Amino acid sequence: MRLRNADALKNYVDSMKRPKSLNANHYLTKSQVATAYAPLASSEQSIIDYLQSYGFHVTLTMSQHLVVGVQGTVSDPMVPSSLAGLIQNVSGLDNAVTFTHPPITKHSLSGQSTPNTQSSNAVTCLNAQHPLLPSEVATAYNCNGFYSAGFKGEGQTIALVEFDDYNLSDIKAYTGCYGGGSVPINKHLVDGGTGSGPSRGAFEVEMDMELILGMAPHLAGLNVYEAPNTEQGSNDMWAQIINNDAVPVISTSWSICEVDASNADLNFENGLFILAAAQGQTIFAASGDAGINACDPSSPNYGTISVNDPASQPYVTGVGGTTLTLTANNDYSSETVWHNDPQDATGGGLSSIWSQPSWQQGPGVNNSYSNGHREVPDVALNADWQYSGYLVYCTVAVSCPGSYPWWYGGGTSASAPLWAAMMALTNQKSLHDGGFNVGFINPLLYQTANGTSYSNDFHDVTTGNNDTIDSTGKYPATPNYDMTTGLGSFNAWNLGQDLAKLAVSQNPRSTPAATKWYFAEGSVGGSFQEYLTILNSSAQNATVQVQYLRIRQPGRCLTRSRPAVATRSTSMRTWVSRPAQRSRRSRLLLPPMFRWWPNARCTLTGRALCPAAPMCWERPTRPT
Repeated sequence: MRLRNADALKNYVDSMKRPKSLNANHYLTKSQVATAYAPLASSEQSIIDYLQSYGFHVTLTMSQHLVVGVQGTVSDPMVPSSLAGLIQNVSGLDNAVTFTHPPITKHSLSGQSTPNTQSSNAVTCLNAQHPLLPSEVATAYNCNGFYSAGFKGEGQTIALVEFDDYNLSDIKAYTGCYGGGSVPINKHLVDGGTGSGPSRGAFEVEMDMELILGMAPHLAGLNVYEAPNTEQGSNDMWAQIINNDAVPVISTSWSICEVDASNADLNFENGLFILAAAQGQTIFAASGDAGINACDPSSPNYGTISVNDPASQPYVTGVGGTTLTLTANNDYSSETVWHNDPQDATGGGLSSIWSQPSWQQGPGVNNSYSNGHREVPDVALNADWQYSGYLVYCTVAVSCPGSYPWWYGGGTSASAPLWAAMMALTNQKSLHDGGFNVGFINPLLYQTANGTSYSNDFHDVTTGNNDTIDSTGKYPATPNYDMTTGLGSFNAWNLGQDLAKLAVSQNPRSTPAATKWYFAEGSVGGSFQEYLTILNSSAQNATVQVQYLRIRQPGRCLTRSRPAVATRSTSMRTWVSRPAQRSRRSRLLLPPMFRWWPNARCTLTGRALCPAAPMCWERPTRPT
């Protein structure tokens, strides 16, 4: 369905990232979106009533009325003029267009000598330099700065857009070797999911998941969304992630050649991505692995210079690819444009649809190829599977044939999820410093690159091109921005600090996001042990009080003090135990982190067991 006041929403989003704007980082809540911009419930109902009058069955609605899914049979689909203005796009009438990940760029390690190994839960873990281990990626791109400062993704969630499935046992094998095993993995099936188990694209899904878990091993959650590989499945999945769930960081490694996509679908996506930016969400998309020849060989536009959607969308961060070289100590040495052979290269170039956004300015942007359209990509990261690939664990036979489970992986479909992981660490840093999730980062990236910290925050790539059509050298890498690697790859800790500073300076958080937290539990039987991790990110000492309200028993209250800028796990075992003769089991649903904001106060409801003070508290649910 069509957004209301779409132009006003776009103008609002564009103003949020202007320096000194009154709207800076004032993200909209779901209720604000519903009030001013989302389609009306009455409009949705009018469409539903009309479709049901023709025998259609409603299969999907969403909280902000952006999508109506129906199923039925019709020979000549028409809508009356009274409803046509409410509809942005109709998809699902055919399955002619599908989304692809770049051709799987992987290589099995079977038969190779791997002397540096260790074992974990019957899985042989590799310690060799090539392919790259998470620790080597962290060293090369300075993620260790985040880790040393105590940031490993706590409190952050990442969503993955996928059109295939995965083996959870593969993910557990990988995390058993390299960390991330404590992160809850949540599978969300949209329109029934893929309709089958892991298939030919499973390597892509598992690589996305494993790379994120390796870089951000303490995330609050990794949400994997799966949908049928159709325009309708894609639209519904994006709407689900953006409109219903508002996950702060999103990554997709799947794409469609821009010139193969319909204008209706591109515009519908664009509305969703503007909405995501308004809600403070960050979206990363792989720019593709076929250089300037972005269209699939089966497309009638194959051989036409093009870029990929959604990386070319103005409210998405397009991620290109590099070839990374390390020193003997795994430190960063250099990068060139990833272009291994005539058909293997980072995607990039000029959009044929979208005008150049106002924020896409700076050295290198206005070049001899510029034509006033959006330039892709915005940034890059290592994508060379052959010379500097990433280690991936995969046993799905149709996608990873053979008996050996370890593979090289690469492509820009590896670069995008790693940028998403870095963004989760940056959001955590920003919140720690009193700011917000950074949200739509493209304006901030170019703002940073145009300042004095460019060489400190980015690795500028100046060698190579991504020409995969006629060997004329289009598009070449140049100093500063170029249409092969964008602004370059990140120095994670340096860039993350500067992005967090920009987010905080534009609109610092002056009041608590909340002063009370409620967490439901099952009824408890016998003794149990529970831990609450309390982070005091302020410059003042903090006092936190935790209260349990118990069924037919007196409540318990505990006070804990935390010094400034400190994190500590507190055992609650000694004061929440119940009599051992009770046999019910506890089901704990606790997040890994509680935030306390200085000077917060709250008023207790019910019995006054604790004095008024900042607190997080729990109430067990009644047993059933």
